[in-house]
Amino acid sequence: MSNRAWCVGDAPPSLTKCGGLASVGAVMQKTGWEQFVEIITKPDNIPIVGLMFLVLYFTWLAFREGRKNDQLIEEGRADEILDEMQK
Repeated sequence: MSNRAWCVGDAPPSLTKCGGLASVGAVMQKTGWEQFVEIITKPDNIPIVGLMFLVLYFTWLAFREGRKNDQLIEEGRADEILDEMQK
């Protein structure tokens, strides 16, 4: 079979999916990090990236406070948890 059977329309094979551009795409693939940066820097995704940082921060904060509360409970000072949270 010739390349022409797989090509779309009357365009030369180098300008179609089955021609040269497909092989150029195989050579010029982006790494995972490059794709990730390209996606997160698009204007539509910037608020989502900001929310990701907020989720990470508040998750860290919750675990930190939980660890403090667990230490107070282990020390037998469970009644001080509310006072610590209201500081």
